[in-house]
Amino acid sequence: MSYKMHKHIEFFVEGRAKRDLYPLPPNALYKLKEAEFCWQKRSGTISLLLDHIISNRRIPEMTDLGGWMGYEWQVQLSKLPGNISFDLGFRIYPAILSFVKTQTKNEHCRSNEDFRKQIDELIQLCDRSCPRIAKPTKSKNLTIKRLELAVILVSTLQNLISSGLEVGSNRQI
Repeated sequence: MSYKMHKHIEFFVEGRAKRDLYPLPPNALYKLKEAEFCWQKRSGTISLLLDHIISNRRIPEMTDLGGWMGYEWQVQLSKLPGNISFDLGFRIYPAILSFVKTQTKNEHCRSNEDFRKQIDELIQLCDRSCPRIAKPTKSKNLTIKRLELAVILVSTLQNLISSGLEVGSNRQI
């Protein structure tokens, strides 16, 4: 599947539209914790794949790799930037907004703008990374580069989630 540039903002908007059907309650920190767990799992999957490729070990087709099966990891990896963008719109940004809205006006404006800027930058990173991640290759070195780029995307997302959890935890006190 090939993506045109700026496609990932559409995934984000699609996620937001689906979330609008099922709005989160105020202070929905649990959604960020849920996202944190899911993306930690995905990070582990990518690390496992990277370890297999670097070590020249075959990835068993019928092995569960933390939500991806061995036979489908190439396809799932190509979907990763879109999945990140969608989750930003569906779960992560709405959860952050659910507790940012409870802040005072000055705090709210600063935090919301900061998070929105981070999200916009991550969506742009997804756009730039997608052509390199989405293209399966038989080259070991190029496969390693694809997986390393996926690590950067997921790590950036995890940092955003951690920042959201920190702000949200402070609001819960």
